[in-house]
Amino acid sequence: MVVEPRGSRLYVDELPTIPAWAQRLMLSLDVDALVAEVMAGNMPAAYPDQLENQPFVDQLTASVQENVGRLRTFLAGQIDLDHVVLTQPHALAAMVAQLGIPASAMNRSYRVGFGIMWDQLSALVTRGAAEQGIDAQEVLPVLHELTALILRYQHHVASQVSETHAREERALSQSRDHLRYALVRQLLRGEGTLSPADVVSLGYDLAAHHVAVHLPDVPEGAAGRLLVGLRERASVRRTLLFPVSTGRTTLWLGRSRSWRDDELADLTAFLRSSGVTASVSRAHAGLEGFRRTAEELDSVEEVRRRRGDRAAPVTTFPEVALDCLLLADPVSSAAFVRDELAGLAAPTAEAQRLRETLEAWLDRGSHVGAAEALSLHEHTVRNRLQRVEELLGHDIRQRRTEVDVALRLHRLTAPDTR
Repeated sequence: MVVEPRGSRLYVDELPTIPAWAQRLMLSLDVDALVAEVMAGNMPAAYPDQLENQPFVDQLTASVQENVGRLRTFLAGQIDLDHVVLTQPHALAAMVAQLGIPASAMNRSYRVGFGIMWDQLSALVTRGAAEQGIDAQEVLPVLHELTALILRYQHHVASQVSETHAREERALSQSRDHLRYALVRQLLRGEGTLSPADVVSLGYDLAAHHVAVHLPDVPEGAAGRLLVGLRERASVRRTLLFPVSTGRTTLWLGRSRSWRDDELADLTAFLRSSGVTASVSRAHAGLEGFRRTAEELDSVEEVRRRRGDRAAPVTTFPEVALDCLLLADPVSSAAFVRDELAGLAAPTAEAQRLRETLEAWLDRGSHVGAAEALSLHEHTVRNRLQRVEELLGHDIRQRRTEVDVALRLHRLTAPDTR
């Protein structure tokens, strides 16, 4: 069968249709399964930096869900393209602009997403035709029309959300908050120096002594309310609020003089009493100190991520400084753990019990103390420690510091095997 050339269906007014049997197949589409497949390919391809941003993932999922549902009804002939009304894709486009994600990433997202949709929908038509005994030569023009319809729908939606993204970007670029956001980004990237006008727009003294607080689960509005309390508790006037992304916020508090230890402790106590999850830097002065506080927050957050449920809700950099140092060189750290712990580093439940026993012994300094800490019989602890010595290849009283550090590093880098 020879298929006559029909020209592009993308920009013509008249839309093709697919036969009734193919329309019925569209209605049999498993929407949830297709949404899951689109999300699996879309996030790493278009938005890799947002993989841990749950509000963004939720919004993208809602957008894909609505698009797949509308596309299905459109292909089934139940709705005209002019009557396709979408809300979630426009909400996503606005969020993409607010996060400073370029339109090119959003366009890539649509290309990847609709490519996956086309692949699954064409496979559905081919498979359904075979099951119904429809001749393969009749399927080819149907696939041609299906492709034209999908491309027309994609063009219709993508052009609308592109305008939403552009409109939101224009509004943000005119706002003082967005300018401040861009200036902080510039400072943290170490890109040049700020002009006097930029310093005024920033509204924060970069020559101050800074303490930074990262709130991984607190959106900008709630963070602003928390900052009022922090300002009063710490008696500081200079503050800066930076919305890292949707639902994540970093705060800076600045003093004209150095921070005292009791002031830092009071600040941490206030955060703990507020019931928030927070990472807190040490105090550093000047522009380089401003950047260093942000680097310390990144390090604390990495330790928090690795500790998982074991992480304290409010964690300060001094509390995990050793962990941060150990994680700075992953290759050497892994080799150090292997060399020091030997068979004790095995990913088994037995090895984990032995590590816990050794940690208790190192912490308490005796078999009796370790038994009390673990609620075990002293004889059980003694037997476990004998097994520990067999795996280490030396007496547990030797290389105590190295073994202690290796155990701490192992907790950060290895999964829990209980």
